[in-house]
Amino acid sequence: MQKVKVTIVCPWWRRWEVTLRHCKSMECFIKESPRWVEVNYLCIISQEDSDYKELVDIAHSFGFTATKYRNEPLGEKLNAGINTAINLFQPDYIMNMGSDDLCDASIWKEYRPFIDNRDKLIGIDSCHIVDSETNEAYYLDLYNHKYPVGVLRMVLVDTIKLLHEKYRLPLYHSDINRGMDTASMNRLMKIGVRPTIIHTDWRPFSTGLKCNVSINHFQFLSSIERAKSIDVKILEKLLR
Repeated sequence: MQKVKVTIVCPWWRRWEVTLRHCKSMECFIKESPRWVEVNYLCIISQEDSDYKELVDIAHSFGFTATKYRNEPLGEKLNAGINTAINLFQPDYIMNMGSDDLCDASIWKEYRPFIDNRDKLIGIDSCHIVDSETNEAYYLDLYNHKYPVGVLRMVLVDTIKLLHEKYRLPLYHSDINRGMDTASMNRLMKIGVRPTIIHTDWRPFSTGLKCNVSINHFQFLSSIERAKSIDVKILEKLLR
């Protein structure tokens, strides 16, 4: 089988210490990915960021491709990063990622049949979160209801191109700063895309390192009715 090319597109903003831990996880994620998938990583850094210099240094130290774009509107920043990723890497899929996410390459075993089938959108239904200061941890079951969660969500590039060429629409709404994943899912559903969603069944494929400047901060996420407190040791491999 020909290698499947996946590009991770990740917007960075402040929190350089958390972003550094994210990059260490991404380095392992890429190295531990199976031979049949080629994973590239592109981060989007904003020059008005108070942590700009630190973030540029981090991207350089890990050998990650970086592009520059203003932080707001965030939807516009993401679309700019996706366009750059497609032009640079010509991937088959674009993968969502946040700069506070830690991920496990074992997800590829779950994704493989659906990638082979060229499914248009693939994702997981649940995720874990950890307070980056206290290590308090929660499992968010069915976090985004009928939609996959944002982290590890993959969209077929042909579908992104169809949105642009036929409907003159980018993947993300260009004028919003919150709810990007849900808004983009609604957009995809309107053109007939149905997500392939894998039930994680508590398996820790990803965790978010949340703090008080996260878009969805720890206090908010942990208060959701479906949030279940867990022993942080469950996430030991992700937090290595």
